[in-house]
Order: sequence, then C-alpha cells, then structure tokens
Amino acid sequence: IKEPGQMKLLIVVDKLLTGFDAPSATYLYIDKQMRDHGLFQAICRVNRLDGEDKQYGYIIDYKDLFKQLEGAIDDYTRAIQLRPNDHRAWTHRGLARSGQNGLEGALADFSRSIEIHPDTPATWNGRGIVRRKLNDLDGAIDDFTRAIESNPTYPGYWFNRGYAKMQQKRLETAISDFSESLRVDARYFPAY
Repeated sequence: IKEPGQMKLLIVVDKLLTGFDAPSATYLYIDKQMRDHGLFQAICRVNRLDGEDKQYGYIIDYKDLFKQLEGAIDDYTRAIQLRPNDHRAWTHRGLARSGQNGLEGALADFSRSIEIHPDTPATWNGRGIVRRKLNDLDGAIDDFTRAIESNPTYPGYWFNRGYAKMQQKRLETAISDFSESLRVDARYFPAY
C-alpha cells in the first residue's frame, strides 16, 4: 500500500494492525477474536486523529470484545490492589482504559507506572499517546522524547513524536523525526 491515507477500504485478515497506520480510517468492523495487545492496537488504529475534522473513530464490535476490555480493567485493578507497586499492572490498565476512551484514567495509570519504574520506554510512549489525544502536545512530545532516550532503536517512538510535532505545525522537526524513524527501520510503514 503506497498511500494509506488515500485508502477507501481495507480488509485485514491478520497482523496488519500492528505497525500499520492510516489515520483517515474512521470505521473498524471487528469480526474476529482478538485480545490483549492485539485488541488495543486495533482500537488505537481507528482512534488516531487525522486533522481537525476527525475527533474519534467508530468501532463496530461483532464479537463483543469490549466486554473483555471491561474484564481486563477489573483484572488489572485487582492486580494493583494486590501489588500496588507493580508498574506493569498500572501500564496494562492504562492501555485498557485508553482503549475505552477513558483517557484521564489512562493518563493517571501511565503516570503512576512511570513514578514506580521510570525506565520503561513503552510506558512513556503510552502516556504520550494519551496526552496527544488529550491535545497536550507539549507533554506528549516530552514523553516521546523520554521513550526515545530510553530506546532510540524503536521507530514508533520517533514516529509518534514526529506526529505530535506535525500537529503543532512544526513540520521541519516532524519530518526529521519521521526520517529518523525510517533510518532506524526502513520497513516502518507509518513513516512513509
């Protein structure tokens, strides 16, 4: 797919959702079993903003998977009650909450995870994504920068920071981050 932003219809059979980005996608019809990270990735794909006209995406859930998200939030809440200093439980509950558009709760969960264990770049990235969705672009860029500092070899962190800069109309530095994303991994499709 040379120009994903120009797509009108895409049928995903398996795995394309991870590493693929088409912010213009507005509808996602789910007709296969997904769970955990794969489900969160699918939800995040359609909820990416694409200019000022798109505020959110629509998800048509033929498999009742959102009940699993509610169950996941409950499970992670119980895990946090049992081990309140387990940063992974806070991060995973943040992911589950962000998948249900509970952005304020997700922000609090990612922040708590960072307080406990500040050396996990994926948590900085997760909080950055939530901040970007909440239009805190400066905070998002700071978080993506922390993720990059911890792991400069993951192209998604560079891409996410570039995307936030693009939303701020800082096009030169956005292009620089997109280019770095491709330098790190030339196969990283969203940066094209």
